[in-house]
Amino acid sequence: MAMTTTINTKIAPDLKKHADAVLASIGLSQNQAITMFYRQLVALQKLPFNIDESQQQNTPNKITIDAINEDLSTQQRFKSVDDLMQDLNS
Repeated sequence: MAMTTTINTKIAPDLKKHADAVLASIGLSQNQAITMFYRQLVALQKLPFNIDESQQQNTPNKITIDAINEDLSTQQRFKSVDDLMQDLNS
């Protein structure tokens, strides 16, 4: 038997219900669909589908991406909350 691992994720109940219906209609289980997705992700080294702008409601904008990628090693560090508060109030 091949070794496997478990993936746990949270998803909106309505989305899961609709996705399960689509998968059932094409004869695939959740496990098969996720495995297919992962195989394509690895083979292509990118998402195996295009996302148009209307589907990107939860995609971070440039400001958020820049903040995520910001080099935090240059940020000032504080030893205590009191030191932070003193700096903020100065």
